[in-house]
Amino acid sequence: MFCTNCASMLKQWGYLLSVFICSQMMHISGLSITINPPKPISGQTVLLQFSYSGEIFIINWYRGRGTFIKRNILTYSPGSGEPATPGEECTWREKIVDNGMLEISNIMTNYSGEYTLQISTSNGLQTVTEELTVVRHTGYILPVLITIGAVIAIGILVLVVTIWHNKKKKRSFEEPVYEAEPGTERAMEANSSSRETMQPAVRWTPYPILLDHYPSDYQNSNIVYEEVIHINNSVVPNNAENPYTDLTYIQLSSDYQDFRRLNQLTST
Repeated sequence: MFCTNCASMLKQWGYLLSVFICSQMMHISGLSITINPPKPISGQTVLLQFSYSGEIFIINWYRGRGTFIKRNILTYSPGSGEPATPGEECTWREKIVDNGMLEISNIMTNYSGEYTLQISTSNGLQTVTEELTVVRHTGYILPVLITIGAVIAIGILVLVVTIWHNKKKKRSFEEPVYEAEPGTERAMEANSSSRETMQPAVRWTPYPILLDHYPSDYQNSNIVYEEVIHINNSVVPNNAENPYTDLTYIQLSSDYQDFRRLNQLTST
């Protein structure tokens, strides 16, 4: 009974001792992972580096703590000359560089977590785990919004200029164009006034009657005559010398009627 208990205790202590020895060997060998940059921002490229002075046969990188085969990212043999073999956790952003270092390009925040390195050496297997934290890039939204806003503003400006140009072009076809020559406005005003006077017109003008211009029967100093001018063509130049006129003598006084009757009685 006593020996059985002693054997089980020795077995447990032996297991703990082997774990302690392995950890001490890892510490003595100086195996560790260095993340560069220490806290990368999303979109950057991250390099997981390590150093080991002895010969390395196989290098395995895992996502998470432990060396489960389903968590394997890449397996690489430095001396074989063959490229790294991708595992189930490989996203093709990872690759082996500098003879065993793990490089992750265009990293995202969901890549944060633990990464485990296992190397096979002449002293056996050595394993180390390191935490990776990816910081979210909060400033990338502003440049994107500025770019989108600038594109929209330029598009609106081009549209407004195009509409304005089309309206101006259409208006230039519809409206007459006058050349800016001397006297153009004056000629237009003269034409306008000529159109206004192109109507039949009768002008009644008081006219002083000279007695020697008319028959003696109609000569009477007490009678007032008026000249009626009928213009055949209403558009008469101001400098016309002999416009055609028709003189009509209008009797305006009852004295003239009495004078005519007296002449008739005398003649009979």
